[in-house]
Amino acid sequence: MLAASLWVIDERLINIQLNALIKLPDINYISINDDSGQKWAAGARLSEDSIEKSFILSYPAGKNRIPVGTLHIQADLKNIHNNLEKRAIIIVLSNAIKISIIIGFILFLGWYMVTKNWHKIIQYFKEIELDDNKNNQQE
Repeated sequence: MLAASLWVIDERLINIQLNALIKLPDINYISINDDSGQKWAAGARLSEDSIEKSFILSYPAGKNRIPVGTLHIQADLKNIHNNLEKRAIIIVLSNAIKISIIIGFILFLGWYMVTKNWHKIIQYFKEIELDDNKNNQQE
């Protein structure tokens, strides 16, 4: 769509698209240079802690693609790092909760399996009459 606007040099539509793109999260500067030397820009350029990427804009003309300009985007790394840190904390906490639940279930299952057998052993010993065995041994 941006390449089509450059192809016909629709400045109003180019500016609308640039203003929409600059509202994306972490994007602070966008510029478009067309092949005739015209330039459109939106946002404020950062001098440090940023990442830049350029994309060739090409217009489809039949089976060929004709380059019509270049899109330059600059993003703020501080915001990206802050978002990554927040996501990492959420991931670590959610995994800690999941692991705690699993460990609790395994401990409960192990406790249940062991105590079930203990109850059988205790029940067996309760049924044994020790007094009868003493009398039989004395005779």
